[in-house]
Amino acid sequence: DEELINTLADSKTTSAIITERVQESKKTNIEVNLMRNSYRPVATRGSIVYFVVADLAKIDPMYQYSLEYFVKLFKKCIDDSCQDDSLPRRLDNILRFLNSFVYKNVCRGLFEKHKLHFSFLLTVHVLRNAGSISDTEWGLFLRGATTQVHLPSSIPEKYATTWNMLCTLEAELPETFSGLTSHVVANWQGSGGWLEWATSLQIHQTALPAFESTFEGDEENDEDK
Repeated sequence: DEELINTLADSKTTSAIITERVQESKKTNIEVNLMRNSYRPVATRGSIVYFVVADLAKIDPMYQYSLEYFVKLFKKCIDDSCQDDSLPRRLDNILRFLNSFVYKNVCRGLFEKHKLHFSFLLTVHVLRNAGSISDTEWGLFLRGATTQVHLPSSIPEKYATTWNMLCTLEAELPETFSGLTSHVVANWQGSGGWLEWATSLQIHQTALPAFESTFEGDEENDEDK
């Protein structure tokens, strides 16, 4: 039957076309997913910044920023940031523009005294996401000293709280601060000592007394291996 043969031929052709389009669709989906994942750092940064902005309401209830408003800012960052054929440079352009653009727009509605808070929170959350600030370090900043330690006789009583914090740092972050308390006691007075640094009127511009951690954990681990 000629009609049946033609119908079968058409069906075969249609099936081939459908199969080809399915393969093209799969290929397109793979390419889209790869591109989407390439821009994931931008999405992550956007999420971080949004939740920092949303949390401003905890500082003052009048600081209310809707998700819709933030999405508009986010889209504008993508559209207005410098284009570049290089994906790494393109991502860097978006991230830099996002940080600056959102900060400037949000700061327009903040009291002057809260702008530094906003800057600090943005910086901390970005660095925590990057792993530059550990949970232990952040926890120490939030809660302060966790132990009460006997104050050495050479150090005045007014530094008791600070001494407790130094002991906590040494105990919880030994890789960085092992030997710190001993160094402070041994170099408390004299030129370039800790007392001189602690009482400086320009402490933010004064170099810390030279200190290197005495932590030997890495060497011990190497020997165990």
